[in-house]
Amino acid sequence: MARYFENTSTFNFSWDQVARGYWKRYPNPQSTHVLSEDTWSREVRDGCLYTKRVLTKTNRVPKWGE
Repeated sequence: MARYFENTSTFNFSWDQVARGYWKRYPNPQSTHVLSEDTWSREVRDGCLYTKRVLTKTNRVPKWGE
């Protein structure tokens, strides 16, 4: 069964720094629990980036995701 989670964050860095960090997040050797990351959609509306992603992970879903 699919679950939906929405999160909003404000970063005190430039757009360039935030975007680079986001795109370099996975894969990385310290996050071996993340098997895959797929982007379903991405769009910019009113100056905000909206992205829908699906992650395949080996560890359990946190309590808030149940």
